[in-house]
Amino acid sequence: MTSIKFHTPLSQARCHVSKNISILQKALKDLEELGKPSDEFMKLAAEVNQLANTNSEESKQKIDKLEEENKELVKENLMKSFEISHPDNKIKKGIAQVIKDKKIIELDDLKTSDEFYLESAKSQALCKIINMTKI
Repeated sequence: MTSIKFHTPLSQARCHVSKNISILQKALKDLEELGKPSDEFMKLAAEVNQLANTNSEESKQKIDKLEEENKELVKENLMKSFEISHPDNKIKKGIAQVIKDKKIIELDDLKTSDEFYLESAKSQALCKIINMTKI
């Protein structure tokens, strides 16, 4: 079990947070571009949503027809989603998710003596809060 102590001076902590934000922004830029649906797909999605709002049998048939006619476009968008979700495309160095009760939570939601997991794309550590200090 890993123990974590938070005894960082405020100014140093702010520096770390600022640095981490910069790292995150750079790493997310590529994923943001990768996950951006094409204009053609967005047009199709808008059309399907408009038909879905009418909730009639005719609209359901039109949606089925649109999906059949645009099979490759839908497949391409789905593949983009899978690629973004792939573990190799997750942020790696120095970044971990805080997980408790199989849910991603904020570090601020924890208190002294809580057990939780820190999880990166490649590993997971069971941790326990010894001392929690808000900054």
